[in-house]
Amino acid sequence: MKLSDDSFFIYVYHGFPIAITCSIVVLIISKIFESEYSLVTDVLFSIAFFIIPIIIAFLGIIIHRFLKHRFPKFTKIISGGR
Repeated sequence: MKLSDDSFFIYVYHGFPIAITCSIVVLIISKIFESEYSLVTDVLFSIAFFIIPIIIAFLGIIIHRFLKHRFPKFTKIISGGR
Protein backbone atom coordinates (compact mmCIF):
# COMPACT_ATOMS: atom_id res chain seq x y z
CA MET A 1 0.00 0.00 0.00
CA LYS A 2 2.96 2.35 0.41
CA LEU A 3 3.48 2.55 -3.35
CA SER A 4 -0.16 3.24 -4.16
CA ASP A 5 0.38 7.00 -3.79
CA ASP A 6 3.40 6.84 -6.08
CA SER A 7 1.78 4.74 -8.79
CA PHE A 8 -0.27 7.51 -10.41
CA PHE A 9 2.72 9.85 -10.48
CA ILE A 10 4.88 7.13 -12.06
CA TYR A 11 2.15 6.42 -14.61
CA VAL A 12 2.00 10.07 -15.65
CA TYR A 13 5.74 10.71 -15.44
CA HIS A 14 7.34 7.64 -17.03
CA GLY A 15 6.64 8.03 -20.75
CA PHE A 16 8.83 10.97 -21.68
CA PRO A 17 11.94 9.98 -19.65
CA ILE A 18 11.81 6.41 -20.96
CA ALA A 19 11.57 7.59 -24.57
CA ILE A 20 14.51 9.97 -24.17
CA THR A 21 16.66 7.51 -22.23
CA CYS A 22 16.01 4.64 -24.65
CA SER A 23 16.82 6.85 -27.63
CA ILE A 24 20.09 7.96 -26.05
CA VAL A 25 21.06 4.39 -25.15
CA VAL A 26 20.29 3.20 -28.70
CA LEU A 27 22.47 5.98 -30.13
CA ILE A 28 25.33 5.24 -27.74
CA ILE A 29 25.25 1.47 -28.33
CA SER A 30 24.99 1.99 -32.09
CA LYS A 31 27.99 4.36 -32.08
CA ILE A 32 30.10 2.04 -29.94
CA PHE A 33 29.52 -1.15 -31.95
CA GLU A 34 28.77 0.41 -35.37
CA SER A 35 27.33 -2.83 -36.69
CA GLU A 36 23.58 -3.06 -37.02
CA TYR A 37 23.07 -6.80 -36.63
CA SER A 38 25.39 -7.99 -33.91
CA LEU A 39 24.41 -10.40 -31.17
CA VAL A 40 26.17 -8.16 -28.65
CA THR A 41 24.11 -5.12 -29.63
CA ASP A 42 20.89 -7.14 -29.55
CA VAL A 43 21.66 -8.38 -26.05
CA LEU A 44 22.60 -4.87 -24.88
CA PHE A 45 19.40 -3.42 -26.36
CA SER A 46 17.34 -6.11 -24.64
CA ILE A 47 19.01 -5.50 -21.30
CA ALA A 48 18.61 -1.74 -21.68
CA PHE A 49 14.92 -1.99 -22.53
CA PHE A 50 14.29 -4.05 -19.39
CA ILE A 51 16.48 -2.05 -17.01
CA ILE A 52 15.61 1.50 -18.13
CA PRO A 53 11.91 1.31 -17.12
CA ILE A 54 12.88 -0.06 -13.70
CA ILE A 55 15.35 2.80 -13.17
CA ILE A 56 12.79 5.37 -14.36
CA ALA A 57 10.16 3.91 -12.00
CA PHE A 58 12.54 4.16 -9.03
CA LEU A 59 13.38 7.73 -9.99
CA GLY A 60 9.65 8.45 -10.17
CA ILE A 61 9.20 7.12 -6.64
CA ILE A 62 12.07 9.26 -5.38
CA ILE A 63 10.80 12.39 -7.16
CA HIS A 64 7.23 11.87 -5.96
CA ARG A 65 8.27 11.32 -2.36
CA PHE A 66 10.51 14.39 -2.47
CA LEU A 67 7.70 16.52 -3.88
CA LYS A 68 5.23 15.08 -1.40
CA HIS A 69 7.55 15.86 1.49
CA ARG A 70 8.64 19.35 0.38
CA PHE A 71 5.57 20.57 -1.52
CA PRO A 72 2.52 18.59 -0.34
CA LYS A 73 -0.12 20.96 -1.74
CA PHE A 74 1.57 21.12 -5.15
CA THR A 75 1.91 17.33 -5.23
CA LYS A 76 -1.74 16.92 -4.35
CA ILE A 77 -2.68 19.17 -7.28
CA ILE A 78 -0.43 17.47 -9.86
CA SER A 79 -1.44 13.98 -8.79
CA GLY A 80 -5.14 14.69 -8.70
CA GLY A 81 -5.43 14.46 -4.93
CA ARG A 82 -4.37 10.81 -4.89
